[in-house]
Amino acid sequence: MVQFENPWLLLLTFPALALLFFVIRKDSGLKDIRRRAAFNSGSGYRSLMLLSRSAVFILLIAAMASPFTVTNSLRTGDPSLTVLIDNSTSMEALDLSGVPGLISGLERRIPVKQKSFSGGNVSAIGDALVASVNGGDSVLLVSDGRNNHGRSLADMLVLVSSLNSTINALDLNPGAKDSSVTISGPRITTNAEKNEFKVLVTQVGGSSEYRLIVYVDDIVVLNSVHSGSNIATVSKKFAEGYHTIKAEITTEDHFRENNVFYKTVKVEPKPDVLFVRKGSPAVGSILNSLYAVSAVNRIPESIDGYSAVILDDIPAWEIPSEALGSYVADGNGLVVFGGKNSYDRGGYKDSLFEGMLPVQVGRHGEGQRTDVALALVIDISASTGSGFGHGSDSRVQDVEKALAIGILEDLRPTDKVAVIAFSSEAYIVSDLSPVLGKKEDLKARISRLVYRDRTRIDDVLRATRKLLAPLEGSKSIILLSDGRSDSSPDNDLRNARISAELGVRVHTVGVGHGTNRKHMQDIAAAGNGYYFEPDETERLKVIFGESDDAPEATDFPFEIVNSHHFITSSVKISGKVDGYNEVVPKPHADLLVTTQRNNPLLTASRLGLGRIVAITTDDGSAWASDLLAAGNSLLITRAINWAVGDLSRNKKFDVDAKDVHLGDRIDLNVVSGSYPGHDFLTFEKIGSRLYSASHVPAETGFHNFFNAVVAVNYPKEYASVGMSPDIEASLAVTGGRLFSPGDVESIVNKVREDSRRAALEPVSHSWILLLAALVIFLFEIALRRFQEVKTVK
Repeated sequence: MVQFENPWLLLLTFPALALLFFVIRKDSGLKDIRRRAAFNSGSGYRSLMLLSRSAVFILLIAAMASPFTVTNSLRTGDPSLTVLIDNSTSMEALDLSGVPGLISGLERRIPVKQKSFSGGNVSAIGDALVASVNGGDSVLLVSDGRNNHGRSLADMLVLVSSLNSTINALDLNPGAKDSSVTISGPRITTNAEKNEFKVLVTQVGGSSEYRLIVYVDDIVVLNSVHSGSNIATVSKKFAEGYHTIKAEITTEDHFRENNVFYKTVKVEPKPDVLFVRKGSPAVGSILNSLYAVSAVNRIPESIDGYSAVILDDIPAWEIPSEALGSYVADGNGLVVFGGKNSYDRGGYKDSLFEGMLPVQVGRHGEGQRTDVALALVIDISASTGSGFGHGSDSRVQDVEKALAIGILEDLRPTDKVAVIAFSSEAYIVSDLSPVLGKKEDLKARISRLVYRDRTRIDDVLRATRKLLAPLEGSKSIILLSDGRSDSSPDNDLRNARISAELGVRVHTVGVGHGTNRKHMQDIAAAGNGYYFEPDETERLKVIFGESDDAPEATDFPFEIVNSHHFITSSVKISGKVDGYNEVVPKPHADLLVTTQRNNPLLTASRLGLGRIVAITTDDGSAWASDLLAAGNSLLITRAINWAVGDLSRNKKFDVDAKDVHLGDRIDLNVVSGSYPGHDFLTFEKIGSRLYSASHVPAETGFHNFFNAVVAVNYPKEYASVGMSPDIEASLAVTGGRLFSPGDVESIVNKVREDSRRAALEPVSHSWILLLAALVIFLFEIALRRFQEVKTVK
């Protein structure tokens, strides 16, 4: 495709042609009569002059605009290698015995430069890579791939790939047996909840026997013997205050530092909530078990002091919207249950209260959809040629193709779909057209895609947006990728945001063990869409609605649309509702639960500093009794907990700090009416009642600050030992892969192959336009001379 370096110069074409026409017309009246006669009384001559000079002007202006095309060219460089060796402590757990022999073997075949980086408990792999590459070179990384300091390894690999450098690595076997223990679970909870904590023991270098002891507040709650990696679960309900959990393993292994793990739990009292309802609600027993509930039948004048207000089927005319809006904006929560007296049945439409909510009254449509235009965007960059995950023979690209074909199966014949593949640029596999009669052809085209080159997510979003934006109806991009983009993350997000502003929603599917999930989730959020794991793409059917021939229903199964929100994370639901309120989610709200016909049931959004949840079916009294069933009811409590937010914000004095690893900084935030005094901490005022201080602890264990307890664990260097399971997929971004320490021949061949790099180079075409202008001008002169000679004779 021809591009212009200075396209703005093309705008000179029209004024230049107008000036030329004026000059030729004026000048033609002064020309010799005999010459004009030779050209049909002047008209032929003027026409020829205007045509030839116009062509010359156009060609000259186009040449000044510097037209060029980009072509692939093969550059052959010197096959040399930089061996980058990680000297951090965790490398002691790997077998490095073959590395010196490997380097000697490589040095006999190609030029080799050896560098070392890091040391002690610091693994700054990303920083070391950026400091070592020069562009267009090859690096062999001798590391476990576990970056714990400085810039992200994944981000730096993307940067390195843009410099046309290739990063390979050695696949090192364990050199020693080691066991590590960690604890996961909630950091903050309430005294009404029973919580689960996972104690994970990981072993590398083979299984060995160990004793696991878990203490809760210095009392042994688990003492058992195991072998191999294992997960133990501890369930506990705590009283208000700080509590400690300690897990310890006893075994013979390489690192003793990671055999003990500490965790703290901050337990708050039941949050005070105001429950406004009519009659005796079915949900009341759930609320009373978890919250300090003040139940009333109308909203009082003062609602200060409550962490959240819950409205149960209350009509708009009983709601003081301005006072409630200020209450939420100040950082409090609001949960609004539906029913026969609210939303579309309670005067919410066009009211001030509706303006606060994450939904607006409106009919979404049962069994009907607007026109659907969809672009399946499939990543075929080099990184998708890597394995899908541990124990899988499939490549990422194979899974992407299968997912794309599965999505096609769920579309209606009248839906319009385009298939676009992308790597360093976008390729239209199939133009936008109705699915009718095209499914088999589309499946065949998708199956034939071959991976190549780098990844440019921003470019494909921009190109696809231009395709869909002018259309009416529902417009969506479904991006199937591992999220490892050579383009700037900010550019990816900006293009997703622009798409959403033009009415094109961007949904993302993260495919592959090495997926950059956060980036894919951020793209979906910016594009007003949803992020899906590969096994969640069935939920796309809910987003696009039911087919035209869906039968009439008297009950409506519900399901989660977005499982990556606090309210729905790890929640499994099943059941149905017999009724719901007619609403549609607002553009930037989070639609979390719907019926299978895409009727919203639970939608969340923020207002100022506060949070609002719209539950647009009833409290279980008539329509939604299944929501109160075990498992499903977790949605209700999660929704209220999310709306409540920070449990300590209304306290007169409070201390909050997160657990850290040794070497990290403890950040303490203190809520107080006066400056907090401490023996060795210096506080800085950062809010009206908020003070902050930091401290770097010198040893592991539990540390006390005022009434708060903070756990300090072993350095991050010991948290995970052995080769990172993500390193192979990460290297694929640069076109690199893993090699065994004895595979000298394969490494040399790869370095030589990578030294012959395909590069995109601009090829100027200005000379063609200049030559064409010169030929036309010379032809005009020759023709004029010929006519003059002929006239004289």
